[in-house]
Amino acid sequence: GVGRPRLFANPPTLTSVVQSRMRRLAALVVLLVALRAVGSSPAFAAGRQAAAQPRPDKRSDPITVHIVSHSHCDVGWLESVQQYYDTEVFFILNNVVAQLRTDQTKRFIWAEVTFLEMHFANPAVTDDWRQAFLGLVKNGQIELVLGGMVMNDEALVHLESCVDQMTDGHTWIAENIGSEYLPTIGWHIDTFGSSSVTPTLWSWNCFKAFYINRIPNETLEEFYATQGLEFIWRGSVNQGSTADMWTHDLDHYFCSPTGCNWEWGDPPVTSENIESLAESLSSECHSRMALYQGNQLLVPFGCDFEFQNTSNFDNMDVLMEYINSNQDKYNMVMRYSTLSEVTTSIRAEGFTYPLWTDDFFSYDDEPLRYWTGFYTTWPYLKMFMRSRMSYLHTADILYFLTVNNTDWATADFDPFANIYTLRHALDVLQHHDAITGTSLPDTNNDYMRQLHEGTDAITPVICEATGILLRKSKDSKKLVLSFDQETLYTALAAGKTTAVTVINALGWSRTEWIGGYRVPYSSVEVVSSDGSPVPSDILSTSEGYQLFFHVEVPAVGFCVFFVQPSAEATKPAKAYVPAIENEYYTVEFDQTTGRISRITNKQDKTSTVVDNQFMFYTSMYISDSYIFNTTEPASPLTTATVKLTVQAGKNVQRATQIFADYATQEITLYGGVPAIEFTMTVGPIPMNYELLTRFTTTINSSRTLYYDEYGMEMHKREYDEKKGIGGNVFPMVSSAYIADGAQELALFSEHSHGVSSQANGALEVFVARRCNTPTITGIEPDDTTVTEQRLWAMLGTPATVESMRPSFAIRVNNNMTKLFTMLPGPIADWNEDYKSYFTGVNGDLPQQVHLLSLKKKSRASDDFVLRLQHPFELSSPSPYNKSSSVDLAAWFVDGITDLVETSLTASKPSCIAQSHAEGATMTVKVFPAQVKTLTCHKH
Repeated sequence: GVGRPRLFANPPTLTSVVQSRMRRLAALVVLLVALRAVGSSPAFAAGRQAAAQPRPDKRSDPITVHIVSHSHCDVGWLESVQQYYDTEVFFILNNVVAQLRTDQTKRFIWAEVTFLEMHFANPAVTDDWRQAFLGLVKNGQIELVLGGMVMNDEALVHLESCVDQMTDGHTWIAENIGSEYLPTIGWHIDTFGSSSVTPTLWSWNCFKAFYINRIPNETLEEFYATQGLEFIWRGSVNQGSTADMWTHDLDHYFCSPTGCNWEWGDPPVTSENIESLAESLSSECHSRMALYQGNQLLVPFGCDFEFQNTSNFDNMDVLMEYINSNQDKYNMVMRYSTLSEVTTSIRAEGFTYPLWTDDFFSYDDEPLRYWTGFYTTWPYLKMFMRSRMSYLHTADILYFLTVNNTDWATADFDPFANIYTLRHALDVLQHHDAITGTSLPDTNNDYMRQLHEGTDAITPVICEATGILLRKSKDSKKLVLSFDQETLYTALAAGKTTAVTVINALGWSRTEWIGGYRVPYSSVEVVSSDGSPVPSDILSTSEGYQLFFHVEVPAVGFCVFFVQPSAEATKPAKAYVPAIENEYYTVEFDQTTGRISRITNKQDKTSTVVDNQFMFYTSMYISDSYIFNTTEPASPLTTATVKLTVQAGKNVQRATQIFADYATQEITLYGGVPAIEFTMTVGPIPMNYELLTRFTTTINSSRTLYYDEYGMEMHKREYDEKKGIGGNVFPMVSSAYIADGAQELALFSEHSHGVSSQANGALEVFVARRCNTPTITGIEPDDTTVTEQRLWAMLGTPATVESMRPSFAIRVNNNMTKLFTMLPGPIADWNEDYKSYFTGVNGDLPQQVHLLSLKKKSRASDDFVLRLQHPFELSSPSPYNKSSSVDLAAWFVDGITDLVETSLTASKPSCIAQSHAEGATMTVKVFPAQVKTLTCHKH
């Protein structure tokens, strides 16, 4: 398989260093603008005014200023991960260790484990440095905070990928630093808004505090005025107080105080300017302290990629000594602190903190500068990343099933190393400038390179593991399995049969339609291993024929289906009818407009007027990869009649609409599937377009939107007129809906999007954006990619839709894997040597229990990490909103041993109040919207 990206630095060339410094200058401009925006914002002005008011609850004691030294090291942004390491992080880590080991009063915090892993693996790094780093961690001078491979985005990441990158980071720390030094503090100071799910996840990881930064201006102004920057965050109504998290919001960005950015060029401290610097810093600290309840002030010291030289510490040492020597004059004492030391000092003051139950979306750094564009920026990157998550899930499950098989000894690759190649790439992609699409194009291309290399590495793992499970005996010949669906076309053209192995890595069996496969003619049949016919359909396209067929696949297993030439031609789907239908829905079309006019739910016997069309907003000034700004309502992509063709097969019916040469849509109904599929092919779109698909219904939703966070919990958001169009766009990870008491329209996506409800009964999903308006960041999404994106829709009573929505969203985000094999002979020969059915478990998990992950923890450990998620919430219809139990000893066919419940990242004992065990059995109970993490061994 393809090896993972390099983990060590080449000696930097003069060119690379110059380029890096030029990019640092660009970053400096961005950061200075950001700082100026914060300092000049109405929220900050209100905070300063509030700080000037007398505070009767403030003590007269000197304030303690905790200088928290840090370097915010993006895992890719203006440069690639490797470039950042080679030209900046390499020097930061070396310099910090050199400075701290000579002065035990100094402190430093570090968050991104990706760079630590690279540095420890670098042959150019000395053992003396490694031992010094370990020593500084052990004596408390360096604190590891957060501890994920990256500081993950909170708007667009999926639960599975987020938890994976945290697990990999914590596992690396435990194995290379020591489990006693695992982080206990969350540090998300550069994510573009914060999710209410995040504090719940971090509470399950036994964190005692969470530090955040970017929150909406309106909320920041409220916090300034009420000393509310420290609060108890109860993000989940499902978990209640059991997942409460003490949270601190930075009052003024995460960079150094005014005049203290010495590495960025501020004048060094001298005998001539030290008094004025001390006065300035003291004034600023007292002003900022007034925004909090107590006398313990956290002051971040550092910024993006700082501490590459000694100037920061050298100058701060002098200034700090001067102020501490004149404590009575400045009424403050300064010290270097870690986050744990700050947290302990603040909490020791014993204040009561307000309760916060909302999220912090959508973020704005100035009025009407809403960071809602990144929800949709570079959709192909978001799509490809999410599909790789599904591939990784499949590979992890297959490896678990085959880990003890001796056939791996003959493989010409290391299966765990190959799995980790993709796992590492996905870990990196959760970074808040990666999945968001907010990096420079070259960096985005490098992210794609890592994903492609991970795909190349994991492909033979999936094929080899499937081959092991397919073979009936050691004497069976190894199969040639391929992901290439063109195998079908080639085999049929040669008059041969293709075996299609369909792999289901979920804990539920699946009954679905697969296909869209290109075939050379319509005389095709699909059969099972005993020759029984499998329901199928042929649809015609401008490029020929497409094959679809019906599959039933067991949980944690696979089924094999055979596609072969047929003596009788399959009757092609009949052309044009005014509607398409299956057992669940009838979708009618207006023959004048060519668009949907009505959807009827046959099960609920409800009928709803629906219009669906592509629309666009015009990007206005300051729209860029981060920001979506417009003042005009969305316009229809076309006012002309949409070209419509409809094909109706026995089991698959499809309508094709052409809105423009860059925007087409296929609407498909499959027999037995309770949802409508929308496949959109878009791009390249015109410049300064924000393209969306809007559903307009008669649902009386009052512009109230429900969107999911981390694909885990739904969040309710009422329309806020003050925030305009851009401020009423929110992140959709996998599903969103509108509803009234009688009906609900839910949409499901295979990757993250921006979503909004700009009118009563309307639900719109952003699918592409392209702009080149002048921007502060200079990072504009001039995206000319053509993408094929897929949404699914359910429309019915809220009880009906909500009984299916959470588990259907999981299925949409975990496509079954298909492998193709051209048979040299008849199916009977296959049956002699190979299986056509396999499952590693005894039946399905309950619908309230999802097999979120089952993966080998690390190369050094025999543990497998097993996570079970309850996908429903307390508000879900009964009985789905109840807890559910699973006897894992009975569920796995081969059994498991040594089951232990742990923290979320499988790095500590569990912090969840409800124990998993019922007696001495291996029965696990999962409660609504809860994730249980366990470790086990394969029997």
